Amino acid sequence: MYSNSYPQLIQNWTEGFASNKPFTLSPQFFSYSEEQNNEDAAGLMRYVFEDVLGWTPNDVQNHCSKEVIDLLGLRPAYRALMWPSTYDASGKRVPLVDSRSGYGYVAALLYPSVIRTLGKQKLWIMEYNAMMSGRGQRAFRVDDFLGNDGYDHARLLLNHYLVNNPDERFENIEDVYKVFSNRKDAEKILRKAKLLIIQQALFNSPLEYLHAALPDDGTEAGCDHMSYDFYRFETMLNGVDEVESHKREIMERIRKGGESVYSVAKSLLLDVDVVQAKVDSWNEILADHFKDKIILLHQRHMSADKISEKSKLPSDLITRKLEEWGETRSSLNKNRSL
Repeated sequence: MYSNSYPQLIQNWTEGFASNKPFTLSPQFFSYSEEQNNEDAAGLMRYVFEDVLGWTPNDVQNHCSKEVIDLLGLRPAYRALMWPSTYDASGKRVPLVDSRSGYGYVAALLYPSVIRTLGKQKLWIMEYNAMMSGRGQRAFRVDDFLGNDGYDHARLLLNHYLVNNPDERFENIEDVYKVFSNRKDAEKILRKAKLLIIQQALFNSPLEYLHAALPDDGTEAGCDHMSYDFYRFETMLNGVDEVESHKREIMERIRKGGESVYSVAKSLLLDVDVVQAKVDSWNEILADHFKDKIILLHQRHMSADKISEKSKLPSDLITRKLEEWGETRSSLNKNRSL
């Protein structure tokens, strides 16, 4: 809603423009709150661009410049616009666009539903870049990623960091998955990207965060489902090793006459069974993912044991899968001796 002085603002601008002389508006027209000043300024500029010049939103996008603003006497109105902003550690509002060079964004402020150069995702990137540049921006909080957009927000920022940060270079997409499957290495990257707290809040692992952040578009820079499944499987195996190590520690304490933790050991044994079942399930999934490669290796007269070494899948599973896929036991046994 416009202020009471808005009609006078329009009249003063019209008279100044009709005088055919250089003119500017009095800053006194914009002496209200920031929100009210923005409302009046945006209303005046839409009136000038649409009703006087006959411009469309795209015309404003293409032609608005410092010269146009000054020629039309709109400098005070331009200064009164509220630019997208974020907040520093003290809670002070920090603009994301420098008004001294923000003429290309005027159309987006006046017509946000038509000109989307300041759309939601663009603003997320601008806010992130401002924080990473050290312009006094506060670090992200989990609260910033709550709501329906939180997941997409997190995915976009990690993808943006990996694509645009020259310090993070990988040989290929599989190499990215390999690095992110190592929690220590991945957390070092996420800490540098100031996204670790977001990964810990929204994703089960850095590897899961990476896979979600990469576009599923079939390009070389897109996500790789096979690499994701493979390294998630390896990570699970590492988890089994950790549980086994913990179990051995418990049993050693029992052997030395330490505190009675039999029930804990029993529970750990059950946990190992559960994890092992999951590993068996992942072996099945991976074998199906690697189906074409496994068959190709077999057709090249490679034994199930050697295929097992290459794929890191159990030899008996390779044998069973080859039979399921139409390979005969006799053919397999014949190749086993090669």
